[in-house]
Amino acid sequence: MKFTVGCLAVFAVVACSTPSDNGDDDDRSGGSGGAEGGSSGDEGGRGGNAGKGGNAGKGGGGGKGGSAGSSAGGKGGSATGGAGGTAGMAGGSGGSAGAAMSAGCQKFKAKVWDFQSTHPDFHQQFPMGMAPDAQFPSVGPTLNDKGNPTFIPATGAQVKDAASFEQWWTETEGVNKLVEVDVMGVKRSAVLWAFGGDDLGWYPIDGKGFGNVDVVPPTYATPEAKMHDEAHNHLFTAKIEAQFVYQGGKGELLISDSDDDSWIFINGKLAVDHGGLHGASPASVNLDDKAADLGIEPGKKYKIAFFFADRGLGAAVFRVSHNLNFTDCPQ
Repeated sequence: MKFTVGCLAVFAVVACSTPSDNGDDDDRSGGSGGAEGGSSGDEGGRGGNAGKGGNAGKGGGGGKGGSAGSSAGGKGGSATGGAGGTAGMAGGSGGSAGAAMSAGCQKFKAKVWDFQSTHPDFHQQFPMGMAPDAQFPSVGPTLNDKGNPTFIPATGAQVKDAASFEQWWTETEGVNKLVEVDVMGVKRSAVLWAFGGDDLGWYPIDGKGFGNVDVVPPTYATPEAKMHDEAHNHLFTAKIEAQFVYQGGKGELLISDSDDDSWIFINGKLAVDHGGLHGASPASVNLDDKAADLGIEPGKKYKIAFFFADRGLGAAVFRVSHNLNFTDCPQ
């Protein structure tokens, strides 16, 4: 949204756990745990339920939990958060995220298309009296044959037509310039990772594409507008494609903070619809709640696609927070 500097929402996830029968206070180790480790190691000795398992570090010692801890942390803290097993560390040996903590790769490739103010869908003014979020209708429920969102025409939408919208995700001579960038995930809390920007925004192509100056010709109504245009390369779109394994029943979550448009498609189906010329704000989805609609089943791998558009000279905000297990990341 033009000249709107949005503040990212901050998400805190607090995981709770239930005390074990053998570990009633923080100074005890949550029961020896080893007794139930068994030969298979599947249950990590239950680790005193990993709730108050020795300051979230001992988790009952874990017995012979070992290899089968995986993302569920054995039975030591399975889905209880708190002290539930660090992605296969001795099943209940403490750790930070029993509930579907991302254990996958955290590197992504983004295709970024740089535009200028000459494109009809970018650097436009709001019609008088119309709310910013009313400026973009929903995209279609599935990706098109090119793997992109489909524009649904509507009165008042600040998109010229379906052809101009397809240019958002297609390299077009004289219209945009494609720049590919690496995007790295970072750990943001005990159970959430994130990729995209920080609290100062996301500007992945500063000095690239057409360069930072996006207004053509470079004439401005205010000094503030000139400053914003020269400071960063605005007016761009981005597409990130990846794969993940849906674990199921573990509260897998996606949160898309954006200014402006953002969409997330899973298995080719719309999972998060946050389109519109709006300030920084979040939209989210719990995969367990939408599994049937998305056609996903636990233990299977699925494609996921993230789309973003910065259409004004204000803040460019895009950050996806998640606890998914991504796979097959680029080298």
